[in-house]
Amino acid sequence: MSTNVKQVYALRTFLGIFESSAYPGTVTLLSESWLFIINAIMTVALGLAGFVMIPNWPDKPNPWAFWMKPRDYEIAVERTARFKRATNKKFTWSTVKRSVKLPLFYLIPCLYVATVLAQAGYQYFNLWLKALKHADGTPVWTTNDVLVIPIGGNAIAVACVWIYAFLSDYFQTRWLIVMAQAVIGLVPAIIMSVWNVSDGAKYFSFFISFTVLATAPPIFSWLSDLCPHDAEQRAFILGWAIALYYAVSSWSQVLIWPASQAPHYKAGWKVSIGLWILVILLLCFLRYMELTVLRPRNMRITSENDATAAAAAAEDGSGLSDEVYRTDSKEDLDDKNTTVVKVLTARS
Repeated sequence: MSTNVKQVYALRTFLGIFESSAYPGTVTLLSESWLFIINAIMTVALGLAGFVMIPNWPDKPNPWAFWMKPRDYEIAVERTARFKRATNKKFTWSTVKRSVKLPLFYLIPCLYVATVLAQAGYQYFNLWLKALKHADGTPVWTTNDVLVIPIGGNAIAVACVWIYAFLSDYFQTRWLIVMAQAVIGLVPAIIMSVWNVSDGAKYFSFFISFTVLATAPPIFSWLSDLCPHDAEQRAFILGWAIALYYAVSSWSQVLIWPASQAPHYKAGWKVSIGLWILVILLLCFLRYMELTVLRPRNMRITSENDATAAAAAAEDGSGLSDEVYRTDSKEDLDDKNTTVVKVLTARS
């Protein structure tokens, strides 16, 4: 028998471990169990597919990626050189020390975490649908409807990811794509904070919430633009941002969106308003840093790298600077284990 709350926590932890393989007192596979099994199969299948589907770095081809042709890698390396992106090198402790000195190490993770937490309201669409009742107390939607209707929102989210990605590349901007989603995200957050509105307004708010779930791709693309000369630094900041989000969301969501308050949360949508405003402020500050500090720094590094590459080319008599070198042999191009192209890359 437990005598204090700490013992209860410990017992509940071990109970959770044992429950991971079977529900307490249940020997039959319920529908929820099948859901976990199917998800596990899909996860393993996709994980194994990664060995074939991920092409690796442009100048370090994945020999198992049979669908990638030598010319594909060649184009990738040409693009890497054109956009002045450094190739991957060994991750070392100096990478960590370099990263923590940059403002990007703090701004990008904060921006990413704020955007993902601000979006969280859409996850509770089904709880609101379940709570809707007719005048006689009967539910407006069946259990199946409650599960199916939010799928329409997910379809909207998928379409918006493609639209935002196209606009980002077409207009060559990242921060404005995130800014647009932050402004749009304020609309449902404000409406749902008021709460005493028509059901039509709430339907509108929930579905609009699905249009602002594409903040991560432009944020991480922007990171690549802001830090083009250090691939390890980019990878470290990206990993730190994702880890920070999971660390924060593991405890914050139960405070912001407690299940006992569903479907009307006292603080949830108000917190979303605050987070979207924080996102807007971070975007403006990071854009200012880009124009005044990061972009001049990157241009200086690029000029130095170009000069270094030109000097090296002149010294060995090749007459090439910062261009793509192609292998002369067709057999070499057909061999995935051979680096098909090389780029002169210097790093400060």
